Amino acid sequence: MILWYIFGREKIGTIHPNALIAKHLRTPKKIWILWIIRTLMIVSLISMIAGARMIYTTITLQQIPQDIMIVFDISLSMLAEDISPSRIAVARSVVRDFIAERRSDRIGLIIFAGKPFISVPFSTDYTGISSIVSGLSPDLIRQDLPWLSGTNIGDALLLANMAYSWSHSSARSIILLTDWRANVGIDPLISWSESRDLWIKIFTVGIWSLSGAELSYTDGWGTKQYFSDGSGGHLQSDLDEPMMRQLADITGGQYHHADDRIWLSQIFSDIRAHLPSSTKSKMQTKQSDITPILLILFVILLLVERSYLRWVMRRYRLM
Repeated sequence: MILWYIFGREKIGTIHPNALIAKHLRTPKKIWILWIIRTLMIVSLISMIAGARMIYTTITLQQIPQDIMIVFDISLSMLAEDISPSRIAVARSVVRDFIAERRSDRIGLIIFAGKPFISVPFSTDYTGISSIVSGLSPDLIRQDLPWLSGTNIGDALLLANMAYSWSHSSARSIILLTDWRANVGIDPLISWSESRDLWIKIFTVGIWSLSGAELSYTDGWGTKQYFSDGSGGHLQSDLDEPMMRQLADITGGQYHHADDRIWLSQIFSDIRAHLPSSTKSKMQTKQSDITPILLILFVILLLVERSYLRWVMRRYRLM
């Protein structure tokens, strides 16, 4: 029926003057245009009946949220004022800025002195985490007790590794901020093998001044207090940089040294650029009903076909 409609129906009922003229009038030179128009009409009509739809697929790359554990040293030496106004004040300020720039990453916080404690498990409550960071102080740990004083980097890293036992993210990192060498607890280098097995990058940041000045802080009464060793001598900075660098290198992280706020801010910008990241592709398939478009197309083609047919009939004197 379709083939007859396209190619044959004009021959029915057509009266030609003679056989010679009829031979040339059966297929006028312009009739192929009419065939194309009718073919398009039939295709659009069948497509409407079949419920044709336009299907298109979009593929988007999504950043997988990271898990970042900040391991923050709050031992008494962080009160030292060789970095103005104090080591811990500068560290708090920069860490807050770092947290404020997160969008979907989960942030955790471990504080430590002689022992480590999880202050914040992995969370996206950036406002709450920043508030806790603002209140970090050596007073949070009873460092007047001998088993809670000191700088226990090794146990702090082990605790961070344990926190990742419940993490499903493939992008994991630890940012360690400290101003002293490990003097209690296990050897920090024992922790790196577990971090490496868990695919955790460790970024180590040493906070101390290279001036070599004796360490002191101002107490609540406005009196300058000096840190002293067991013999009564005044202490100077004592950071184990080779160990910090080795921790970072072994796990694919980086070691940085900061001696003022500007430099520490730059360090965190650099860490931000080198944090482990991964993406996943998300494919979405959508369908659009094109029946209204096909209906409009069919009506337009029908009008064109009628108009063109009349023109052909007049052009070749078939009517």
